[in-house]
Amino acid sequence: MTQRRQGIANDLLQVGRGILMGGADVIPGVSGGTVALIVGIYERLITAISHIDIQLLRMLRRGELRAAAEHLDLRFLIALGLGIASGIVALGSIMEKLLTGPQTRGYTLAAFFGMILGSTWIVYQMLDVRTSRRRWEAVLMALLGGAFAYWLTGL
Repeated sequence: MTQRRQGIANDLLQVGRGILMGGADVIPGVSGGTVALIVGIYERLITAISHIDIQLLRMLRRGELRAAAEHLDLRFLIALGLGIASGIVALGSIMEKLLTGPQTRGYTLAAFFGMILGSTWIVYQMLDVRTSRRRWEAVLMALLGGAFAYWLTGL
């Protein structure tokens, strides 16, 4: 298992990231997973969740609580979970007002679109597009995905 930074400052950083994820979860069309990808914790989150496994159960059965907590990356999950819950509670009513207010609706939707568009750049950077063919394939798939999403929302 890789060494992870621990400490209050890191915990607060994870809570902040969780607040962003929780805020995204109350926004139609945006997911906390997208935010996790943007803020750079997606892989760690997926890894932590995937560690809910038989090895964890064995550790718990043997009473190895510290080892189980480390295996699960529990400190990270607790900090992130607190942030997500806080974000949902704090931003839920605010987002409703922003989305229904006639003066704020357009700006709010534009901000959401910007976040979604920005996340596509992050995903693009994660792709192996070293060759010209790969770049064109990625662009074509993005255009097809966008066209499909546009068609799907029109149903």
